[in-house]
Amino acid sequence: MAADLYSLGIIHGFASADDAAVEFKSGGYELPFGRIQVAVNPSGFEWHNRRVVALTPVQEVTIRGLANRYRHAGVGAPLAAATQPIVAEQGMQVAPRMKLPMTAVLRLDAPRRQLAQRELRATLDLYNTHDVATTTIAGKAVPLEADETAVLAYALASPEIWERELRAFFSGVFSEATPTQLASIDAYRPGRIPVVFVHGTASSAGRWGDMVNDLLDDPHIRDQYQFWFFTFDTGDPVLYSAEPLREALQDAVRKLDPTGTDPALSEMVVIGHSQGGLLAKAMVVDSGDRVWNAIANKPIEAVDLAPERRDLLRRAVFIKPVPNVRRVVFIATPHRGSYLTEYPVTELLGRFLTLPVRIVPILRAVQATSK
Repeated sequence: MAADLYSLGIIHGFASADDAAVEFKSGGYELPFGRIQVAVNPSGFEWHNRRVVALTPVQEVTIRGLANRYRHAGVGAPLAAATQPIVAEQGMQVAPRMKLPMTAVLRLDAPRRQLAQRELRATLDLYNTHDVATTTIAGKAVPLEADETAVLAYALASPEIWERELRAFFSGVFSEATPTQLASIDAYRPGRIPVVFVHGTASSAGRWGDMVNDLLDDPHIRDQYQFWFFTFDTGDPVLYSAEPLREALQDAVRKLDPTGTDPALSEMVVIGHSQGGLLAKAMVVDSGDRVWNAIANKPIEAVDLAPERRDLLRRAVFIKPVPNVRRVVFIATPHRGSYLTEYPVTELLGRFLTLPVRIVPILRAVQATSK
């Protein structure tokens, strides 16, 4: 109860005007019994290449949509931090809309002596509980309050995550306009094996929330693995969508481990649901010329295409295994096709799909070779 009251004191003491967020600023604050001078440590507001721009308390958040809530008791006020990149980047990165689990701790040295003087001095530190599990108070290690389920639920409450599901299904260029198609919920951790989640048709990375919530609370799994998510326009052809996944995984390895010193990056696990499973399958098979022979009756060099488009076609249909992917897991994946394609409504929906401009000439050229 004392820890909860302490946490609520921080939240309400630094509440914004509308009580929707907290605003930590150095300066003097009036108390019913005097005044407190607070010095805010700025180091906690920058994390890797991201800067904290908003903090929302989650201690009293109501959780919906997640089966379990994992809350770890300790000291401090649990918060969800919205961040922005310090330097704009492309490719593999922390998901732009992801909220980071933070805990604020207000420290008072010799509080009883200060209270007698009616002039308190305190420092406020902000910790990312992905990185830090304890803090030191009066020379003793004390656990930090952490409520990462509430932070995840707060992030998933964003309507933009769910709106993109249909937009990315009907628009073939939606994902190409985003800063990354491969993102994580945490910074890169050397030594941890990446588990890459690939969603299904008319879906999004948010659909993995319940599973990830349970996995993150297992200390053995958390210490051994890191979780990445690939998003794509699910109305596009499967082989076309698989090519960006292949490139994204290899680009991530080059970006995160340019010297090739992290063996965990060569143990990747790709988990695909439904159509996402077909993308995962394309990470570990060597198709040879079987795909091409099934769709065309001429050599690929004979297709009337510009060199860059022919190269894209070649990468999409002549599939090679990604060296860093060691294992794939399929969840409800239609390896032999889906019965849903037999329904008239499926054909009707197909008429509303917008394919990427750069692949329309490729499809027409391939169709011409099969006549």
